[in-house]
Amino acid sequence: KLNFRVYPNPVTELLLIESDEEISSSFIIRNLHGEIVAEYPKVMKTLDVSNLINGVYFLHFVINDTPTMMKFVVAN
Repeated sequence: KLNFRVYPNPVTELLLIESDEEISSSFIIRNLHGEIVAEYPKVMKTLDVSNLINGVYFLHFVINDTPTMMKFVVAN
């Protein structure tokens, strides 16, 4: 089991990522239609999502060669 946490959820500005495992990819955020709405080209612990409109999103990244997806809500 992968040990990671993405918070706060819902988020207003900064999405924080904590992981005991190695994150080995960039981060991609998709909306409910599957469209890419944000990309973060390097591994970061904090993602600024303040430019996203209110709604449900999916954060995609890779931990230990395992594709991972986390649902989160933006509520400004």
